[in-house]
Amino acid sequence: MVSEHASPLATVGGADAGGQNVHVAALSLALAERGHEVTVYTRRGVPLAA
Repeated sequence: MVSEHASPLATVGGADAGGQNVHVAALSLALAERGHEVTVYTRRGVPLAA
């Protein structure tokens, strides 16, 4: 699954966290519960330390 904007790991209620984040997380979980192997690719939320 590719989610170019919404990270399912984002804290709900934050600046970039809302309904789409919740939907991606719920859909991924539902697919996994039905036996699918799910990998979510999304943008990085915070820069890596140098």
